Order: sequence, then structure tokens, then C-alpha cells
Amino acid sequence: MLNQANKNCSQFLRRLPKAELHVHIEGTLEPEQLLLFAKRNNVSLPTETILSKDKKSYRYSNFDSFITTYITSTQALCNKQDFYEMTLAYLEKVSQQGVVHTEIYFDIQTYLPRNIDPDDVVYGIHQALEEGQKILGISSSMIFSLLRHETQKEALENFNLIKKRYQKIVSTIGLASNSTDNPITKFKSIFHQAHNAGYHCVAHLGEFDSPELIWQALREIPIERIDHGVECIRDQKLMAELAQRKIPLTICPLSNVALGKYKNLQQHPIRKIYDAGITVTINSDDPSFFNGYIGDNYQALLNNNILSCKELVECARNSINASFMEHTRKKMLLSRLNKFALQHICN
Repeated sequence: MLNQANKNCSQFLRRLPKAELHVHIEGTLEPEQLLLFAKRNNVSLPTETILSKDKKSYRYSNFDSFITTYITSTQALCNKQDFYEMTLAYLEKVSQQGVVHTEIYFDIQTYLPRNIDPDDVVYGIHQALEEGQKILGISSSMIFSLLRHETQKEALENFNLIKKRYQKIVSTIGLASNSTDNPITKFKSIFHQAHNAGYHCVAHLGEFDSPELIWQALREIPIERIDHGVECIRDQKLMAELAQRKIPLTICPLSNVALGKYKNLQQHPIRKIYDAGITVTINSDDPSFFNGYIGDNYQALLNNNILSCKELVECARNSINASFMEHTRKKMLLSRLNKFALQHICN
């Protein structure tokens, strides 16, 4: 049971202005929407293996089976309208959880084997993001994700396509997918090309892989932000380096627990990472799969006494500072957050 103070904090945190910096757009596809799109597009899905019996949640048992379920679910996405509706649904949800800015991961590689036009993917998402700005007041940007299992040749071809056709839409290059046998240094030259062309650079590191791979990225890649990064907890020198260089981590607590990285939130190292002076931000990753959007992640950390209300305000402040939005809007949103926080007794 929550006491009255925590109930007040919960309501406050739900409305607290915040940015989401680590969310994969396909990871926001709810089972209900998945079934709707599959029916509309005449796509047959193995629902008995990827969905629960009541078809209200996704089924997986570990990281590898999650990836299989995730990739299978994308088969329901076939055209621009699908990407538009999926993205707009996400924005409508998080607008009720205080999100004022979001930076969304997407890729085109997943869809190329089915001959889906990259324009459908990019412009479908972008159209929804533009509407989100006009209707919901949520600013945004798009992160093109290189996939670790790609060959260097494939990754370079896909980056060049993004650079040629969508330079005014895509502002950041990222890296995701299974890191086994696929270190970030495999994509070193592409990241440097992207950096030299004016793109921001981020990457998934330190989720299941070792602290040494984070060190490699810091030494060899023009990395500005690290997605996950929780494995830094095993290397005190690395933690000090991240704190000193002010490299933000986009931590996704409920994702880490759902995938079995940690048994529960009490085992999660976010408290120690925060105490080490590292720039911590809180995000959802794939909220439809992990039963938790960004507001739910904030709430879970509060309910389990991992971070206090005041500390969660600081994480929200970090999220705005760590974003790649333009300076004027960043300054305005920080002012809004600070004014909002002053009204709350827990702060």
C-alpha cells in the first residue's frame, strides 16, 4: 500500500515534464494493435507462440526469445499507415505521462526482405511525430539504428541511404540488437562518417555485454550517449570515467527485470549508478513487451524505494539535458520542469 505522501508523489511524477531517450518504436506496438494490423494487411502470425493465451501480452522467456517475438511482431507492419498509427498511439500514451520530448529508435533493415519501401517506414513515423508536435506539444527526433548482426557492407549501404534520402528527418545514428560477436568497433568507420556528417551518435552498450566494450566505445567511437550501460557497475574506474565525462545513460529498469538481467528492482544497480554521479535517465525501451511505459518506470522506482521523488525529478532534468533538442526548447522545458517541481511538497 502506498502512503499518502507516495500517492502525491505518484501523481506528481506522472505529470512531471520529462524526455524519453530510449524507446524502439516497434516496441510500442500493443498486442491489440498487432492483431488489428495483421487482419487489415492479411498477415498470418503465429499468435500462439508470440502472445499470451488472452492475447493481451507478448510471450518470451529470455533475451533471445524476446528478439524472436519482437521480429515476428514486425511482420504486421506493412505500410505507411501502420507506422503512422503505431507512432501516434505511442505519443498519445506518453503525453499522459509527462513526456514533452522523445527520441525514437527505428530501422529499415527489418523490412527490406519484405520489400517494404523505406519511405513508408520513415515518413509514416515522421508524419505522426509532426502531428505529435502540433497536437500534443511533444517535440521529437529520430534515431536510425544500425543492427549489430548486419555486415559492415550492409550497414554502410543502409547508412548511406539514410544520409541521402532522409538527412533532414534523421538526426542521430544508433546501434542495437544482439551484441554477441558483434562489438561496436565493427561499425567504427560508419560512426566516424556519421559524426563527421553532423549526426549525433549513440549506442546500446553494457546491457548484457562487458564493461570492456563500453571502454572500447569511449576510446574509439564518438559516442555521446549510452543506451542501458548498467554493466558499468562492475568497473569502478569506468563509472568514474562516465561521471567525469558526463556521458548520459538511458537506463530502462523494467526492461532489465523483464529480460532477466536482474531478478527484481531491488537488485538493479541504478541506485549505485546514480550515487556515483553518473547522468542517469529513465526510459521504457520496448514498453508493450515489458508492460511498462516511461511513467511506469518512474513509478516502479518510487514504489520500490529505489529512488526518491526528488531524485526522480533530477533524472527527468537529466533527460532533458541529455536530449539532442535545440537549445532554446531545452531551456524552455527545463524552466517548465523546475517551476512544476517547486509546486510539489516531496521536492
